[in-house]
Amino acid sequence: MAQLPIAEADICIFQGATFNQTLFYETGEPSAPVDLSSYTAKMHIRSKPESKALILELSTTNGRIVLNEATGSIRLFISASDTATLSVCDKAVYDLELTTGAVTTRILQGNVIISPEVTR
Repeated sequence: MAQLPIAEADICIFQGATFNQTLFYETGEPSAPVDLSSYTAKMHIRSKPESKALILELSTTNGRIVLNEATGSIRLFISASDTATLSVCDKAVYDLELTTGAVTTRILQGNVIISPEVTR
């Protein structure tokens, strides 16, 4: 498969609320879903790219990422109880990578804002 450009999108995670976002991975003209049947996915959130400390990991292994092979959809999910434990920060960073065999491709990256919970 040809290398697709890396998309950039900022996300906001609301502390104490469920984070549930679905993305669609498509290619071609007209666009068609990428078959994700042989892929795994991983997303790391860190305070800055060079930080060794991990704020949160989403992956197909831990169930926080679900891939739909037929539609090319990538569902990112963080439970309300997990977002409640996140420390509020003005800005963190993330990237989302897909792996098939020995090939890993970064498909999305950006900033993360963790918004404080007021209602408890």
